[in-house]
This record gives sequence, structure tokens and C-alpha cells, in this order.
Amino acid sequence: MSLDEIVRYALKRSSFKAKQMVGRHGFSRDDFEDIRQELVVDVLERLPKFSRSRAGVKTFICRLIDNRIAYLIKHQEAGCRNHRRLERRLDDWAHGKDNRWTSLGQTLTEDDALGRLGRKRISNRERIGLALDTVALLDQLSKLDRKLCLQLQAKTVSEIARQTGVVRTRIYERLRAIRQIFLQAGMAEYL
Repeated sequence: MSLDEIVRYALKRSSFKAKQMVGRHGFSRDDFEDIRQELVVDVLERLPKFSRSRAGVKTFICRLIDNRIAYLIKHQEAGCRNHRRLERRLDDWAHGKDNRWTSLGQTLTEDDALGRLGRKRISNRERIGLALDTVALLDQLSKLDRKLCLQLQAKTVSEIARQTGVVRTRIYERLRAIRQIFLQAGMAEYL
């Protein structure tokens, strides 16, 4: 296959694949030419590494294009994952309470942070009530279940199973029973 034929094939294949990407993974019609160009450039840059002993030239080009598309999709979706993030970072500069420059993180209150995370702040009175209710419910549990709850504060179920020799399915059964006790007590919001 001559160099002209290889380039024509790379252009044809790149155009075909770029058309497939339009309308998917956040790519629009405006991105078509950019995608096609990036695929062709990638093929041309890597063409010197082609070895006839490993594969045919068309297979080589197809693999290069497929790998580059996978990279483009991964990169595009990574950008979409963070769509809720602020344009500004917490270490950016902002005016503080006294109109002095400080980091944006220093101007963010705990209530602001909880609100952005979709959580609500509870008052000290509610926090104390929650603690008392939790202690009362823990007192209703057997000694082994209380111990399990305490262990779960620092360890995973797998670690507890290894340490105690109890199978994980048994631990999960106990956790479901404990969860039911908390649900019946009206503590679903805190589980």
C-alpha cells in the first residue's frame, strides 16, 4: 500500500469514526472537524512505528483510531463529571469579611459547605438529641451487635470478618437487623 493510499484510508476511516461520535459523549457537529483532524494527526505521527510483522496497515490504522477515540471519550466524560464544581477553586483569592484578600476556602462557612453538599446543618440541641437517641437504641442491641457497630466505625465488613472469623453474610444479616431497629425508631434520615 502506497503512502497516498494509507493517507486516503486514514482520512476515510477518521471521517467515518468522527461522524459516529457526533451527538454522543457530549460531542456536537461543531466538533466533527476537530475530531477528524486529531485522529488523522495521531495516525500520521504514529505511522513510523508500524511493523508489517505485527499486523496489516489497515488494522494498525483502525487500532490507532479506536484507541484515540477511547482517549477522547474518556477525556470528554471526565470534564462532564465535574459539571457541578465551581469555576473557582478554594485556593483562589477572594475578598474576606474585612475586605482583605484571602483564599476562597477561608470565606466559606460550614453552613455554605453543607448546603453545597446537599446536607443540612443541625442545631446543637438536635445533635444532643440525636446522640441520646442513638445511645438508647444501642442499649437495646445485644452485646455482640453493639461491638459490631463500634467496629464498623474503624473497619470494613471484610476486615471484621477476617478478624473475628465470622462470615461476611452473617455480618450483613446482623447489619440488616440493626438497620431495621434504627428505621423503626424513626432514624432513617441518619442512616
